[in-house]
Amino acid sequence: MKSNLPLKLIADQAYFNDEKYFLRCFQKQLGQTPTQYRQQYMADFLLNDTRTREARR
Repeated sequence: MKSNLPLKLIADQAYFNDEKYFLRCFQKQLGQTPTQYRQQYMADFLLNDTRTREARR
């Protein structure tokens, strides 16, 4: 999940008819909620981007 799209829209685009079912499947597969995943992704992305920029100096 690399977007800030609403969860319902992401679930619809992934062909889940039920947002809550998508949430359960997501959490079962990844061990975290989509919100937690987004937060972790952004933290990792921002941290890695900062390190990359600093390494180029």
